[in-house]
Amino acid sequence: MGNRAPNERLAGLHRETGWTLRQFAQAVNRIGTECGTPTTYSAQTAHSWLKGHIPATPEVRQLVIEALARKLKRPVSHTDVGFPVPEGRANGSRVRSGRCDDKIRDMFSMIRPHLKNRVARELYERAREVAPSSLVV
Repeated sequence: MGNRAPNERLAGLHRETGWTLRQFAQAVNRIGTECGTPTTYSAQTAHSWLKGHIPATPEVRQLVIEALARKLKRPVSHTDVGFPVPEGRANGSRVRSGRCDDKIRDMFSMIRPHLKNRVARELYERAREVAPSSLVV
């Protein structure tokens, strides 16, 4: 375990977010809960990721990637964070968890009838900027 190299890519993105380690872990936990897989990561866990520990499952790696993508308001790939690319995916492809897709589509469907409202329209436009175009209803 002492031989792991720090994950400089993940550390760079983490610095860019401005999060504390605790906030980073909380963001991952929040997305896990949204996606139906609650997690209880701590600042210590987030620190271990920055020090080079790769989350054990592809699902957890995706939660980390999604948390960063949401905060930075741009797509983030496995390669961007220094995680191994899952089998069957092109190297560096921008990926999103399919587990939240239905919830994102539902959100767009609920907002769409209210686009005459300024706040709803602003929310819709902001969500369109970060959501994959295939999910925008």
